[in-house]
Amino acid sequence: MAPKPLTLVLGLALFGLLLVGAKERLSVSASTDLVESVDCGERVAVGEKVSCSATLADDAFRGQSSSTWWSAPGGNPESGVGQAASSEWCSPEPNQVCGGGASAGFSTVFDKPGEKTITLRVCGKSGCEREPAEVEVSRR
Repeated sequence: MAPKPLTLVLGLALFGLLLVGAKERLSVSASTDLVESVDCGERVAVGEKVSCSATLADDAFRGQSSSTWWSAPGGNPESGVGQAASSEWCSPEPNQVCGGGASAGFSTVFDKPGEKTITLRVCGKSGCEREPAEVEVSRR
C-alpha cells in the first residue's frame, strides 16, 4: 500500500525543518564574538598604504595574551602577526564603572586595482574568529 500524498508531503516538510534547525544550531554555536569591528577604510589608490584597525571584545582577552593574524592576498606584505593590545579603565567614584578593550592593527600596499579582502583571525579564551574587511583599490 502506497503512502497517502498528504502524509508524504507532511513527512518531507518535517524532515526539512529538522535539517534547517540542525544547521541553525551549528552556526550559532560557532560564533565567538571576539571581534567587534574591522576597519580598513573604503578606498585607496594603487600603491597607497591600507591601514586596518580592529576593535576586539572587552573581556575576550582579560588575563591572557592573544595573537592576531592578518591576511591580505595580493598585498605587500600579504600577511602579518601581532599581539592584541589591551587596556582597562574605570570611571571616577561614586558610581564607578570599569571596562576594557583590545585592539589590533595591520598595514599593507596593493599594486593592482580591484576590490580586496583583508581578513583578521584572532583567538581568545572563547575560541577563534575570522572577520573580513573589504577595500576598493583604484587606479591613480
